Amino acid sequence: MTCKKWEWPREVLYCRGLVPTLDINSTDVEEMEATEEFEANNLTAQLSASEYNTPGLGRRGIIQTLAFEDIPGHMAIKHDNRAWKVYIISEVAKEYGGAILWLDADNRLTGELLGVREVVKEKHMLAEVLESTIGEWTHNGMVKYLDASELKTKPMLNSGVIGLDASNDVVLHQVIGPWLDCAMVEKCIHPLRASRASHRDEQSSLSIISYKAGLGQGQRPFGIVKYNVTFHKHPNAVLGIGKQKRLDCTADSDLTLTVVLGASGHATKNSDYVTLLLQTIRSILANDTMSRLVIFDLGMDNMQQLRVNDYVEVVEERLSEELGKRLAQPLDKQIVDQKPFSSRSGTGGGGVARRAIMRPFLYGAYPSHMVVGKTHHTFAWKAAALATVIEECEGPVLWLDAGCIVHGQLTEVRRLVKETGFVSTYTTGVIREWTHPRMIEEMTSGMNQKDREELMDQQNLSGSIIGFDASNEDVLDGIFEPWRKCSWDKDCIAPEGADKTNHRYDQAALSLAAQSYGIAAQPSKASLLISVNGRMDSPSVNSGRNMDDWLDTHYDRWRSSFPEHHLDCRDSSEALTIVTAASSHMTKKGGVDSYYVDRVLATLESINSKDKSARVVVYDLGMDPDDQRPLVERKLQEMEDKLNRAEQGASVPKGVRKRTALFPFNFAKHSSAHFGVRKSKQTSFAWKAIVMQELLDRCGGQVVWMDSGSLLSKRSIPELRRRLTDNGFLSFQTAGTIRMWTHPGMLKVLKVMEEDRSDDGIPLLDNPNLSGSLVGFDARSKDVMEQVFEPWVKCAQYPECIDPPGAGRSNHRYDQAALSVIAQRFGSLDLPTKHALGISQMGDTESSIIKCHDDAELTFVVGASKHKDGTYAQRLLDTIASVAQQVGVQVIVFDLGMEKLQREQIENALVGAAPLPFFISEFKSNEYPEHFRMGTSQTYAWRPALMDLVMEECKGPVVWVNAGVRIVGDNALQTIRHTLAIDGFIATSRYVPAQSLSQQGTADYVRGEGYPLDGTGLLLDGNIVGFNTGNRATLRRLFVPWNSCAQQKDCIAPPGATNKNHRFDMSVLSLLACSEEETPPLTLGSMGLARSDFSCVGERSLITVVSAVSRHNAGKSIQGLIEILPRIERSSCPANLIVYDVGLDEEQKGRVRGILDEHRDRLSDLPKSSRSAILRTFPFSEYPEHFKYSLQTFAWKGAVLDDALTECGGSVVWIDPTSTLLEQVSLCEVLEEVSKRGFYAKNTESMVGGHAHADMIKLLKTVVGLSDGDIDSATLLDTGMIGFDSTHSEVMKRVFVPWAACLFSASCSLPGNTKKPYHCHEASISILVHAYAST
Repeated sequence: MTCKKWEWPREVLYCRGLVPTLDINSTDVEEMEATEEFEANNLTAQLSASEYNTPGLGRRGIIQTLAFEDIPGHMAIKHDNRAWKVYIISEVAKEYGGAILWLDADNRLTGELLGVREVVKEKHMLAEVLESTIGEWTHNGMVKYLDASELKTKPMLNSGVIGLDASNDVVLHQVIGPWLDCAMVEKCIHPLRASRASHRDEQSSLSIISYKAGLGQGQRPFGIVKYNVTFHKHPNAVLGIGKQKRLDCTADSDLTLTVVLGASGHATKNSDYVTLLLQTIRSILANDTMSRLVIFDLGMDNMQQLRVNDYVEVVEERLSEELGKRLAQPLDKQIVDQKPFSSRSGTGGGGVARRAIMRPFLYGAYPSHMVVGKTHHTFAWKAAALATVIEECEGPVLWLDAGCIVHGQLTEVRRLVKETGFVSTYTTGVIREWTHPRMIEEMTSGMNQKDREELMDQQNLSGSIIGFDASNEDVLDGIFEPWRKCSWDKDCIAPEGADKTNHRYDQAALSLAAQSYGIAAQPSKASLLISVNGRMDSPSVNSGRNMDDWLDTHYDRWRSSFPEHHLDCRDSSEALTIVTAASSHMTKKGGVDSYYVDRVLATLESINSKDKSARVVVYDLGMDPDDQRPLVERKLQEMEDKLNRAEQGASVPKGVRKRTALFPFNFAKHSSAHFGVRKSKQTSFAWKAIVMQELLDRCGGQVVWMDSGSLLSKRSIPELRRRLTDNGFLSFQTAGTIRMWTHPGMLKVLKVMEEDRSDDGIPLLDNPNLSGSLVGFDARSKDVMEQVFEPWVKCAQYPECIDPPGAGRSNHRYDQAALSVIAQRFGSLDLPTKHALGISQMGDTESSIIKCHDDAELTFVVGASKHKDGTYAQRLLDTIASVAQQVGVQVIVFDLGMEKLQREQIENALVGAAPLPFFISEFKSNEYPEHFRMGTSQTYAWRPALMDLVMEECKGPVVWVNAGVRIVGDNALQTIRHTLAIDGFIATSRYVPAQSLSQQGTADYVRGEGYPLDGTGLLLDGNIVGFNTGNRATLRRLFVPWNSCAQQKDCIAPPGATNKNHRFDMSVLSLLACSEEETPPLTLGSMGLARSDFSCVGERSLITVVSAVSRHNAGKSIQGLIEILPRIERSSCPANLIVYDVGLDEEQKGRVRGILDEHRDRLSDLPKSSRSAILRTFPFSEYPEHFKYSLQTFAWKGAVLDDALTECGGSVVWIDPTSTLLEQVSLCEVLEEVSKRGFYAKNTESMVGGHAHADMIKLLKTVVGLSDGDIDSATLLDTGMIGFDSTHSEVMKRVFVPWAACLFSASCSLPGNTKKPYHCHEASISILVHAYAST
């Protein structure tokens, strides 16, 4: 402490004339020096105690020792949260009162303090106002604790110089008191993971509390101009809180990684840390442009700072450019140029937000043991540096030592950090070998001896690669926080007696914290694509050697660990080479995952047991070298030995293998980030094309890629050879189209236009996707190699093509997408199925596989989910029971989300019931866009997708059958087979125009894709939809656009579409299938099909009666129903009865059910009767709003008649239960007239004119082409009883269908948006019947 000898004016006395100095952590020597300083400046004169209250009297220099044992532990100086400062000020205020001036120890006075007392007494508080805000320098935990979110924009106060009037009640009770309260609670003064680099502890809390006390009002808060107190700053410690470059924490991806680096100006034996730092930066820049970069200056000189800063600017430009591409924005509008800094607390800060920054490590904000020395390092700053970044940005954060080299995209790091919250790698030795006993004692104080001993034998972790998920609170609390706390405490991180021979500082603390937490096995450096040996043997980036040369050298060293394999490629022009690959990944618990290696071993065994002629090559994409790679090598050697024995020692050059090889993939040569091979949704699979290129260059002949886990049958190899010889190319179709699974960025690079079409006329984008799990090329096929293979390899080499910005597994298939575009554009493809090739996948079960029986003449596809309270699954059982018994029929059941019990019931129902084997397959909706999901709001996009999956494997007729549809007629299968054989397409329909329940957006979208729409046909109902895979013209015309539209939400479910006004996939297919053909539509009834709850198909049922009851006139309606039933029963014309509930309550429903049960009982006594009766609830939620019963439009009458006509066919008559018409005419007379004329209705004495709205008449005249005469002369019909016969196609076409169109249109059935019941349903049918009858 330096003090100037002043004559202190008696009226300006601090602490009643005292200058108390509290010793907070000084040694005896330091304390003695301070005492001598006081005495030298005459500050120790003693006066009597009675004069203490007299201004100017009393002892002026006091040294007191702060007893830390009497205050909470978090106030200790080693925690560096300055809480002790608040405690000191409160103690001084309590003991001495009056005006108090606190000065930080590194301040110096440049003038006399005259007038300070007056200012403090007048303003009650003085503190310098800073430019920065509370939000910028206050942890969210403190803001929340003090309820100060509204104060984030207020300026910070400088706590280095604080003047307080302790005699003022507001200051004493509303500032000092609350300030101390906060300081005494650790989660207030220093919340979890707060650091001085982003949080100012006592300064932040003072600022907040002062404003809350109302002392921050006015033009200049506190009325303070900067006084004669200035800071003395260490030249290498930037302590100011001002504007500086800020990191852009906006995540453009869920896996945006923040890489943290640092270097001092010191040198290693062979290089210097700055050079090594630049080398690390360069490797990141070359391989992973998805990362942010934070570089800490740990003590560089000016030239080094300039050198690194130049690099940082280059990196910033590159990362910003890549970000701009990902966001598809012009460079001048990129986020880095416009978006303000966004921190975890959501506050703004100074400067422009950047993707790469260099910032000084603020040594002045941390304990002195963190300073990087020339010969001694505690590395304690590492946790402190990471803490600032973790506090600043959420998501994965990775520390890399200077000299680390990144060899590929850091996808595996991202995955592990997101899944486990932490990643590091192992280093030599165990904890007890490299950890000082004092650190062990500090960090395991609460652990029992047994657990501590077990911990001591855990493997050490490296301090070179450390990753945390800043969003994973459990891991941060369990690993990061203990590591950080130890780093702050010198006695923990660098205990006395510790040095490099017995202690590893930050590394030891990290190992203790992580292993105590219970981490699982950590990955190898190779699996992370990071090497850490750059410090000793890598060249300087400025040495003149190219970085690629160094990477190749490193790769050569790595590759030398592989067995030396030289594949025998002699006489290979016709030979077949099968290639596959595997890598090691980590489980969620951190263990080594053998998933891909196990699958490779299964594939090798499959080949080994089925074939002895094909070469087999396995590429190592990062297998564990100790456990997994040897397993693959042994299997390959076993295959090699088996071949040698079979050939009885045929001559082979030494070191050359005839049949098998294990090669490493050259990630050093192919070092671009998109070649990274990780178990991640971001894997681009670009290496697949490179692997095939290497083998075709090496051996020529035929090369077939097989995904690991592929299993062969005996016919597989001969089929592969034959098809490659014939076509030069091999793959098979997979689910979806090019449009669905190809990112627009790839299409742009490959110059694919919307109007491009393949050879068969189908839009190129609507062609099926090809599989990437099986890809083959024949080097002898020049056209295929030049026009398919070479463009595919070229695309794989450029990230802009194979992995365009914004691509992900939800919208892109990388290598598969590129292959599909290029191969389908080439055309003339003969694409077999996996079944035809005899290839399956390991893990395929009856729940995931689709197989086609060779004897199947017809394949039925059915499916159900758990929705509708399980009724879908129950209906499916009824469908299976009727379908599975048919000869030559194969059934494929899709589980769309059934409960386990429901699925077991279906499996049991199928066992032994079907002549041919059945298959239950699970639909993997998670592999499709979101709108494919099953739920309450369905688009039914999955229906064409399911048929697509089946038609990939099964050839010939494939028919979707809705759950609940049953085959009851003898000719149903014959009709299906015949129609599919002739037309290639079959579908059941309704007598409602397609446009009535189809949104215009769907029609516009389909038409915009180049498909003509007639828009004149009927709505298909989805009960039966079938295609013949042999009729390519029909597939092009109907199935391809249907399936393509289903994959685009704006097409299948355009804005405004609901289940009230749109039928989603059926709307699409109906519009596509519209035609002017005169052939009658196929319906359930006409085909001999029925719904599971009711069958009206039977030789004795000649007519179907439809009626309805509602709660509005329930008594009268039910009584009328009771009176109708005897007439139906006594009639010699058998009739089925369907009664609709259009708004009954539960009691009323029960009563109607009882009446119908009695009716059925009486019918059962009649001879040879197949008549029945059922009560159905009309689904108002599935129809337009104007169908509501309360609106009295009676539009629902058209819907219930349509249901009966399509389901039962033949003659259908509506009878209002309150009508007396059935008393005047018998049911047989009605049937006779309906059968003869096609409709039945009785005239009233009224004319239509008085009952028809002008808007309805105008619409009918326009749409149907009616004349004024048709309107004027029309007599109003009594719709209490009205009938139609579906076999009279002209009546259905000219009367019923236009009537249904009117009823489904609000502008026709409820014209003028009026609530007046015009009974347009009566007027419209009367006009249409009159117009038809007049002709």
